[in-house]
Amino acid sequence: MLHDELREEPTSLSEPFQHVAQCASAAFGAAQATFRQVTGELVTRLYGFDWYGESGVVTQMVVIAITDIVLLVLFSEVVTLCRVVAMRALARFKRAQRSINALYEPPVWRFADRYAHMLKMAAVVLVFAPAAPILYFIGGTSLLLSAAVQKFMLIKVYARPSAHDDDLAKRSRVFLQALLFLHVTMAPIFYAERSHAVERARAYATCSQRASGEERGFLDEVFGGVAALFFSRDEESEDSGAGGRRFQEAPGRRSALDLNSVDEYVCPAVEQRKGGVETGALASWVGGACCSQLLIVH
Repeated sequence: MLHDELREEPTSLSEPFQHVAQCASAAFGAAQATFRQVTGELVTRLYGFDWYGESGVVTQMVVIAITDIVLLVLFSEVVTLCRVVAMRALARFKRAQRSINALYEPPVWRFADRYAHMLKMAAVVLVFAPAAPILYFIGGTSLLLSAAVQKFMLIKVYARPSAHDDDLAKRSRVFLQALLFLHVTMAPIFYAERSHAVERARAYATCSQRASGEERGFLDEVFGGVAALFFSRDEESEDSGAGGRRFQEAPGRRSALDLNSVDEYVCPAVEQRKGGVETGALASWVGGACCSQLLIVH
């Protein structure tokens, strides 16, 4: 009996663990169902907008990523460089040393603007790249170009920046971890939206072709009516002077041909004479070459 009690003890001890496992499985299932519901709601809301079917979020993000390369990286640095060159050119007309020193003062390298731009580019790439993988290339090119331009400007133009501690790196790490979570979350949303987007794009292309055909027919009718109203012609009222006769029947033309009387075309080179003397061999060769094709008109 003691042996039976000892053997039943592990069973009694395993019941709490089974209960915990069941609770964990139920919680995981509820979380999974909630995630699917939220994902479906987001997909439905994205699909419900009219502008998404015509242009799409991905197109907007690609445009934002490309314009960031030009506007926030190149344009800002080019403006700063032009301002420095203008100030140094203006310093040549100054006489006081204090004014000259103020104009030759290098601009301040503001790290906050560059830091925000780099994090924004990383956010755009990690969130929307599952739908458009080209954003990986665009974002990498933007970051590399930004780093190269800013390094050159920091060495040649800007003043020495202030030192930063490790808190900045820690904040960046937390932000990148949040972006990683968004990247994993947005990937299934875009994959679920893909089939709807393809169907919407096909329907939009069909409607566009139909609309363009109707528009083309409408324009043809409009311009046809305008041409008939202002540029119309009455062929019956026109008189060419021929009297209904054909060109071959026109009087006074020596080259006119009577098709009923012509049986065979004879090359005139056979009857040609050179200097009043008939060239037999030459005439026969020319006549043979010219009369190789006969025109039989019945």
